Amino acid sequence: MRKAATEAAKKGLIILDAAYGLLEGYQTPTPGQLAAVASAAAARRSAAEAAAAVTAAAAAPSGAGAAAADGATAASLPASAAAAEDDGEAAAAAASGAGQPAEGAAPAAQAPAARPWLDATLVLQQLVERGRLGLHEGVPKAGLPGFTDPAPGAAKALRVAYAYQGTVFEATVGEEQALALPGGGRRVLDADRLAALAAAASARYGLQLEARDGGVRAAAAASALPGGVAATAPEDGGAAAGL
Repeated sequence: MRKAATEAAKKGLIILDAAYGLLEGYQTPTPGQLAAVASAAAARRSAAEAAAAVTAAAAAPSGAGAAAADGATAASLPASAAAAEDDGEAAAAAASGAGQPAEGAAPAAQAPAARPWLDATLVLQQLVERGRLGLHEGVPKAGLPGFTDPAPGAAKALRVAYAYQGTVFEATVGEEQALALPGGGRRVLDADRLAALAAAASARYGLQLEARDGGVRAAAAASALPGGVAATAPEDGGAAAGL
């Protein structure tokens, strides 16, 4: 993601990990889990495109029979893609320690792949402007651009781990509480936690980050910016995983 690379280059605000919902069972995903989610999303897009093609062929005034026949093979793909998506999301949810849906939720929400939280990392990074992120008091986070409500009727929270000037902090706010970054939260010093955050952010943004010097900085092979966050991006500047 170009915005993350830009912020990193100027020692700005990098959202390393963010989750919104019922967070008791949430853990920062590993790069492998993020790759599985990205693969499932790609399968979903392919399934939707195949289904749209079949529908269009069936509606064609001429040659519909042949188109439908050709589409029959494609029609089998969405089911496989959907199954792969379900398997990928279930694996990611289980591996990341996702908690169970809120008590009293609809039966469909009890499926193994259901998660009472959503990954808000990339969405929040997109909201960063000039090294600052501000969410206003009294505004439900479920209504923010890119957000949905993962647990309707339940009291939800937003947890954000971020790096600024190479130092890592973690902040948690309620559904309608204000959030102003940088400047909020507690500093993260645990080496394992820093390593997990660096790995997840590297996978999400396509940056080369590592946990060192008590924070998150550029990998040794990259050109570091003394005293702050530094990162190198791939040539295309893209993210490894997206929403």
